[in-house]
Amino acid sequence: MKMTKPIRPLRWLLAAGVLINLLRADPPGGPAGWTLTFEDQFNGTSLDSAKWSHGFGWGPNSSSFHETTRPQNATVANGVLSIKMEYDNGYKSGAVNSRNKFIQKYGYWEARIKLPGATAGLLPAFWAKFNNDQWPPELDILEVFGSNRAAQFTVHWSDASSSHRQSGGSWDGGDLSTAYHVFGCEWDQNYVRWYVDGVLRRTYERPAADGFLNQWNSVSDGIYMMLNIHAANFSWTGGTLSQSALPRIMDVDWVRVWRKNAGGGGDTQAPTTPTNLTSTARTDTSVSLAWASSSDNVGVTGYDVYAGASLETTVPGTSAVVTGLEPATTYVFTVRARDAAGNVSAASNSVSVTTEAASGQTLYEAEVASHTGSVRSDIAGFTGLGFVDMPSTAGSITWTFNAPAGAGAYTLGVRYANGGTTGRPGSVTVNGGQSQSSAFGPTGAWTSWATTDFSGTLVAGTNTVVLSATNGANIDHLSVRVAPGGDTTPPSTPSGLAASAVTQAGFTLSWNAATDNVGVTAYDVYRDGVLAGSPATTSLAITGLAPGTTYAMTVRARDAAGNASPLSAPLAVTTASGFGPVTIQAEDSSVVRSNISLSTSNGGSVGSYADYPTTGGYCQWTVEVPSAGTYTLAFRYANGGGSARSGLLSINGTSAVTRSFAATSSWSTWTDHVVSVTLAAGTNTVRLSGPSSSPGMANVDSLTIRSP
Repeated sequence: MKMTKPIRPLRWLLAAGVLINLLRADPPGGPAGWTLTFEDQFNGTSLDSAKWSHGFGWGPNSSSFHETTRPQNATVANGVLSIKMEYDNGYKSGAVNSRNKFIQKYGYWEARIKLPGATAGLLPAFWAKFNNDQWPPELDILEVFGSNRAAQFTVHWSDASSSHRQSGGSWDGGDLSTAYHVFGCEWDQNYVRWYVDGVLRRTYERPAADGFLNQWNSVSDGIYMMLNIHAANFSWTGGTLSQSALPRIMDVDWVRVWRKNAGGGGDTQAPTTPTNLTSTARTDTSVSLAWASSSDNVGVTGYDVYAGASLETTVPGTSAVVTGLEPATTYVFTVRARDAAGNVSAASNSVSVTTEAASGQTLYEAEVASHTGSVRSDIAGFTGLGFVDMPSTAGSITWTFNAPAGAGAYTLGVRYANGGTTGRPGSVTVNGGQSQSSAFGPTGAWTSWATTDFSGTLVAGTNTVVLSATNGANIDHLSVRVAPGGDTTPPSTPSGLAASAVTQAGFTLSWNAATDNVGVTAYDVYRDGVLAGSPATTSLAITGLAPGTTYAMTVRARDAAGNASPLSAPLAVTTASGFGPVTIQAEDSSVVRSNISLSTSNGGSVGSYADYPTTGGYCQWTVEVPSAGTYTLAFRYANGGGSARSGLLSINGTSAVTRSFAATSSWSTWTDHVVSVTLAAGTNTVRLSGPSSSPGMANVDSLTIRSP
């Protein structure tokens, strides 16, 4: 019998007359309103591969930091996961992640951790990302920035212009390496809350959190967890991680994740499973799918379409076209329904579809068209899910579709089987025009299939093709392709790829227009071989990228007939490297304060806040950055006065610029005032002064500095 580690009894420390709970294993408000959805107490002698993978969610290395991870630096023994940072011909560390193994939307994440001793350049972390690995956004449940021993609680997102944004807070609980502490984070649709040992340490909520939550809540399936130690040789972590300070170890006693029960304030009932998934059409690069709708106790908000384990698209209705596929390749599709609370159904029935060879041909299956007769799948050789057995009386099949390559002449092929000894005549009409007949002669056996061709002129947009027969043959599908003599010339290869507006999170890719004998209709843009978009113009914004990362971009052109150019020469684009965030609290000993009092009376601040007088007063922060350039300053403030209050901002002694700090709903409601400034390499001073007239400046909690 496998021995499991019991939940340890609560241990208490009596310090300065206060009882401190060192082991809190419950979500906020106690376990009654929650369901435990994930737990690992790290029993055994190796990492549980059903729950975790070694490395980060995307691989063994992070281009933003300086270590290489390897499995031997993340070990399980004596009921503890130990992640070790050491120097072995370079920085070597451990990392574990739950990507594709455990993901969840909304809930409470917690881990009991004994942190390594704080030292310059060391960054232990417990954090989360979208399961599709998009960045930003990001949720940092816990980080410690080098020699700054405080626990950091940060979120990252991108704004409407795809610029990286973040908001951070911190809590200094002394030396966190001397004992285990429980670090928890609750994610709700309207807030994120961070806890240490069951005590609330930071709240980030709407409306201040709208930017982050609107993006974070849009995750299609859920977030995955990571635990690791970075080598972060930056000024904001205190400098370079010294070899003599290593090894350093982060011990993790357990990890748990909870989901709030419906009675606890949330919808936890998943939609019903989608049914009757079928393929309605296919080309060499796309597959059309349809399915029966799901139901939900509140309401279905969308459907996730998967090819294997890869999420291809999310749609609001019960049909989808999956594009960007490879010719002559078999894909297995499934669909899941989801609701507004993030609950996801079980997967639908699977459908295996093989795309056509690269011939410009589109197939429309008979069994999903409007038809009389019966659908069968008991005779081999058909495509799709089956074929239509035409009735012994008069019967018909009606296909309705859009012309694949615009108006023009097409060849329409009907694939059939006739195991009899005589023909089974039928006729085809296109858009109600003149009937064309065929004998649909014997194919030698009912398992032998043949194609008989008809000609037709299709219009731009919707077309209808009707096959009529009495005691007709078995019908598999209708193939539609441009008639011989149509456009078979591909466009020229796009050239001159260039990247502009490069940020940490993305860039704009542009290229020279391709030429075509008829006309280019679209461009397929690939990032590292994966389709990123198909614009009709010669540029595309590439977003959701990681900072300091190189991506290979290629482009091909397409025309209305489906002809595609060769791929362009690749362009390597590296996103901007990031700085920060560095958060300096107003009460920090490095901050020069004049005529400023520190207070905690209004609540909601991280530690104390700067309470400005009715006139004057200032806080002056000392800021170090690695290079000269533009940086973003975020002042966390509260203004419950009902109207905007002015502050005077001066950088390195320059003339002060007036900034307006909008009213917040109360003095305990905090938000960020963000401004872009130019800083010099090395040491800078940032002074925020109150005005010379009442009612004075807003209360200020902290200053955060980061790259734009």
